Amino acid sequence: MSLLEAASTLKIHPHTAEKLIRTGKIPAGKIGRSYVLLSRDVLTYAEKIIIQQTADRLNKGLLGIGLKTHDTIISKTKNNRNR
Repeated sequence: MSLLEAASTLKIHPHTAEKLIRTGKIPAGKIGRSYVLLSRDVLTYAEKIIIQQTADRLNKGLLGIGLKTHDTIISKTKNNRNR
């Protein structure tokens, strides 16, 4: 996959994709003057971002209802079962 294809897949500007490559967030090799990426690496990066952002949204929602973390829910559920 080329840098342009990776940028298109991630819906980001090619300069942003290049920055992700240069910082090592997405593995890539350079053949001649062009970067070459494995599709699975680009999709793995996307998956990582999706999981992190989803977790952040869930945690933010839990904070909004007075809970500190997902672990708090688990702890409260276990305590209720023991009663």
